[in-house]
Amino acid sequence: TFQDAVPGWVYEFSVSASTSAGQGQQTAPFILTLEQNVPARIASWGTNLETTVGSSLLLECLRFGLPNPNLTWGDEYNTLINFNDRVVAKDDGSLVISDVTRGDSGKYTCNVANSHGNDAITYSITVRISRAGKDVRSPIILDDLRPATAYELSIRAVSEAGETVFQHRFFTLNILGVAVAGEASVKGDSDGPSFSDVRIMTPTILSIVAVAVTVASVYVFLRR
Repeated sequence: TFQDAVPGWVYEFSVSASTSAGQGQQTAPFILTLEQNVPARIASWGTNLETTVGSSLLLECLRFGLPNPNLTWGDEYNTLINFNDRVVAKDDGSLVISDVTRGDSGKYTCNVANSHGNDAITYSITVRISRAGKDVRSPIILDDLRPATAYELSIRAVSEAGETVFQHRFFTLNILGVAVAGEASVKGDSDGPSFSDVRIMTPTILSIVAVAVTVASVYVFLRR
């Protein structure tokens, strides 16, 4: 066993067998040099990740090489990541993102390099408002609704970035004392369908026709 070898030094060895009867002939000498030039490499794998607003992310980038590689994190435009209280690089090169926002979606690339080589991995991050498959609902209770009064209830879901991601409207109309109700759902910032919704127009038209027939019948009766 040979210990405490110094990288870059050249060592010459030869081997011979030795017994109680004596020592055998030595082998031809051989040369040993410890390699000190190791290209930069990453022992982690990039992948596609999904997370939710408010959670935390750990993007690993474990590097090795001789000399020790330099490490940088960049976005999909090859711009260096700006570190702050929420986005931190650990001593081992991993990137930690706390209190994730929708704006954190995108690609993150870890680059390592030394004088003998370079390597890179990329993470693709998708940030969602709520977990897939989880339906978040809150009850809405309306009290003291008055008869023969029109109401419009609008429900609007807003992302952390201030974008309207969902709207739901419930309409209650009164036409000549006849109550007509309907509802419509839209996505995005569009005002969406209003009274053109078939669920609203159909009962509205039928109600108007019914009232018109009633008025005509009363008029004919009074003329007699």
